[in-house]
Amino acid sequence: MQETERAEKRRRLIAILDELREGVAVVEGKHDIKALRDLGISAFSYETVMRGRSGILPGARLYILTDIDRRGVEKAEAAYAELSVANASCSINRSKGVALLRMCNATSVEQIYRPVREIMEES
Repeated sequence: MQETERAEKRRRLIAILDELREGVAVVEGKHDIKALRDLGISAFSYETVMRGRSGILPGARLYILTDIDRRGVEKAEAAYAELSVANASCSINRSKGVALLRMCNATSVEQIYRPVREIMEES
């Protein structure tokens, strides 16, 4: 990869991480929460959100960040539907999580920590 391509990828990664850090991610489970916490991103599990126990504040920025597989897509759709009704004043984004996973060549959230660290250390 050319130096300019690496620098651009790093810039895009930083922008996505900064945006995710300004809100709260909804992920599938505890391993995903840990991976994001290690990157400075707050997260709630899908189960917590679906049970109405997340304590999400009105107006919060929410990012649905589920795995890119059939079950992850199903959970993303269900979480989006639940959050749209229960937290109507919140902004909900489904694309940032997918962009992050693709940038890291990952299919699951728990796989992103290592690629993120490598991209950040390359430059």
